[in-house]
Amino acid sequence: RAQTVVKPYIPLQGSFTHRPMWSRRWGHATAVLNQTSMYRNDLSVEQNSERAMTLIPKLIVLGGDGFCGWPTALHLSDEGYDVTIVDNLSRRNIDNELEVSSLTPIQPMGKRLETWKSLTCKSIRFLNFDVAVNYHRLLTLLESEKTDVVVHFAERRAAPYSMKSSQHKRYTVNNNINATHNLLAAVVESGLDIHI
Repeated sequence: RAQTVVKPYIPLQGSFTHRPMWSRRWGHATAVLNQTSMYRNDLSVEQNSERAMTLIPKLIVLGGDGFCGWPTALHLSDEGYDVTIVDNLSRRNIDNELEVSSLTPIQPMGKRLETWKSLTCKSIRFLNFDVAVNYHRLLTLLESEKTDVVVHFAERRAAPYSMKSSQHKRYTVNNNINATHNLLAAVVESGLDIHI
């Protein structure tokens, strides 16, 4: 029988810890996120206390250029978190392949990030790589950043794109399964206490 260890909740300094992160519906997820980002299993209580006073939680938004990922990254950045977006820009490439465009204009990533910084004085870092293919780059990122939380939106929307051809089906399935598998394997291999 496993023994339950009660970990102390160590609040971070700053106003962003006192505002709700999502809507009332996500209240439980907010509490888990806050506690996970405050306490790391690989550090002592003293180190965690020092960390809580000096370190802003680090989040990675996989698929941060997408329909859900972009507003999530903006929201988390606005809340005071250190946000890094990882995206391979496949949505943009597929829109070009299908010769379609969004009903609302989507600016290039550099322009989006520049506009966000000019409006808020907050920076969001962007890395362009495919987490379904570049496992070691993902693992290195998690380890080097000492990531607290990963928000995973790095999946290809399945219909109707995956129904175009056998190649499109294989790409969608490979991307969606391998991205999630690589993330889970990298979190385990890193040995870090990362909330997904």
